[in-house]
Amino acid sequence: MARFRSFLERQVESAWYGGARWSRGLLPLVPLYRRAALKEKVRGQISAQNSPFEIPIIVVGNITAGGTGKSPVVIKLAQDLQNRGYKPGVLSRGYGAKTSEQPRRVTLRDAVSEVGDEPLMMANSLYGQTNLPVVVDRDRARGARYLQAVCDVDVVICDDGLQHYGLARDIEIVILDAKRGTGNGLLIPAGPLREPEERLGSVDFVLCNGLKAELSKQLQAQVDYEFSVQPKNWQNLISGEKLGLDSAPLSGKVLAVSAIGNPGRFHGSLKSLGLEPVVKVFPDHHLFSQSDFDFDKDESNLPLVMTAKDAVKCRELANRFEPAKTNWWILEVEADLSQSFLDELVGKLLVIKEQKVQRTETMEREIN
Repeated sequence: MARFRSFLERQVESAWYGGARWSRGLLPLVPLYRRAALKEKVRGQISAQNSPFEIPIIVVGNITAGGTGKSPVVIKLAQDLQNRGYKPGVLSRGYGAKTSEQPRRVTLRDAVSEVGDEPLMMANSLYGQTNLPVVVDRDRARGARYLQAVCDVDVVICDDGLQHYGLARDIEIVILDAKRGTGNGLLIPAGPLREPEERLGSVDFVLCNGLKAELSKQLQAQVDYEFSVQPKNWQNLISGEKLGLDSAPLSGKVLAVSAIGNPGRFHGSLKSLGLEPVVKVFPDHHLFSQSDFDFDKDESNLPLVMTAKDAVKCRELANRFEPAKTNWWILEVEADLSQSFLDELVGKLLVIKEQKVQRTETMEREIN
């Protein structure tokens, strides 16, 4: 079933981003999506106006379906803001999370099925270095209030949620993938767009993952800053040992297993490191089982590499095999954000903070 779903996803992405024309047959359904999205937007905006926050809310999202590099940006943004004296907290919907506890602060002991793969990945990255809180909640406004009230943060970074208009936000950051852009430029289901391209003109920052010269002229004009997601190091899935990118244990052919939104970038990173990936693609957010790793004998003897997002779902699994899979590795990556972007962002945060203080003081005077 997972392999069939993966096949369907690749066919859809081929149509959206690769120029296949069959998806245009879905154009009659676009008005239905547009109408539903607009109704949700208006309802959410009304709710957001009635529940402003005392601290700045930053939303990092995209206007297209599929991976663009949001999570590495959220992680690096949280780290950089902390280095500049802020106390950020990270908020996520927790896609696939089955916990009944909402909101829920993620711990390293949590199961992926309870909190979701991306929140647990972010917690692994942030708790090891900064101990910044990561909270999951389907109701993002409620999750933001929890971070503000319980976790002693002074800025919330929401991973995704650009279209979750029930969350009042102060700064919107959209991530574009340089190679994929906005695909065929059509709304779901005929194309990958969650909102029309014009939405880019209303956000605070548009960041391009890669060189904006690869985008259309129209999209290039919308980009404020470029950034890249760079390989950082290898980490052994079982032992946790970290090695440099040119480490001898990884050379030549490797099994590249992924269940992410844009596996092509992962494969490209492996090739840039001189490796020959034997590609094994699963649907985004797929929960792995042992049977997913029933490869033929030649492939089973190859080192296996995966992303940090997939690693949180496979660490326990790797120990169940006999013998344990000691040759499974994580390619850790890091977003390289422009200092000019960070300076401009912090400038906006200072203005927003002052405005919120003035508004609170005005309300208190009116009450008294």
